[in-house]
Amino acid sequence: MTDTTGTPPSSTTTPPPMDGTTSTDPAGAGGGEAKSWLEQLPEGMRADKNLAKYESLEAFASGHLNALKRFGKDPNSLVEVPSKPDDEKAWGDLWGKLGRPEAPEGYQLQLAEGASEDDKAFVEGFRAVAFKAGMTQTQMAAAIGYLNEVTGKAGEAAAAHAEAAAAETTKTLKAEWGDKYDVYSKEIPKLIEDLGGKEAVEALNQEGMGNSPTLLKIFAKFADLRAEHGKLPGGGGGETETVNTPYQAQMKLAQLHGDQAKAKALQDKNDPLHKAVMKEREDLLKQAYPAGQ
Repeated sequence: MTDTTGTPPSSTTTPPPMDGTTSTDPAGAGGGEAKSWLEQLPEGMRADKNLAKYESLEAFASGHLNALKRFGKDPNSLVEVPSKPDDEKAWGDLWGKLGRPEAPEGYQLQLAEGASEDDKAFVEGFRAVAFKAGMTQTQMAAAIGYLNEVTGKAGEAAAAHAEAAAAETTKTLKAEWGDKYDVYSKEIPKLIEDLGGKEAVEALNQEGMGNSPTLLKIFAKFADLRAEHGKLPGGGGGETETVNTPYQAQMKLAQLHGDQAKAKALQDKNDPLHKAVMKEREDLLKQAYPAGQ
């Protein structure tokens, strides 16, 4: 039935959507379907999957704010980890931002005082390896610091070992050689120098062979062999004094006991040679068995 009162028909007012969409013009075509917030963006942004996951402008704004709170830094200060392990340029850029120098020579290194040539060669080779591996200056300094520490301790341990070996060698040879120790201490270096020059003496000392009782005993026998008439040069006490090695003294004791006249003088206190032979025997015994053997 037709309204005849003349009152215009009532109209309803639709509130704006709360989900971030905008209403189309009621007068527009199709009666006004809601338009997505993405459609308001330039065409190049609409297909971005990072934006498409947000259902509304409000959701996008909330996500953006959460991201800022999470990172809390300027995006320009963030670094990106390369996705390909063989992308040398990308990895190089990353390591450069983290503190790697521009070239292997850029590492600032300080070796410990007294570093050997082998240590220096190792470090030069290590520069190239460290650079390729992306080590920063801080990491390199820590590695070299540890190397210095280990090298220093090794040097101290080697010096202490050499000192202990030298003391033990001296103790052993003094007990075995007795009064002849000082003689051999002079004659052995002379013998080595005669055989190989001063360089040989220095080399043996540097290699620690001079702390070997076995080697020194061998040199002592060589010194005995080249001694004239059972006498070693440098024996001290004047030209007529005979200073024997233990081996030489033992041989002379055997000769003394095999000499009938001296053997008789040892047994007979009234023999005019008794005191002289006893003194000779006593001296030979001290030299033959310096450790009281």
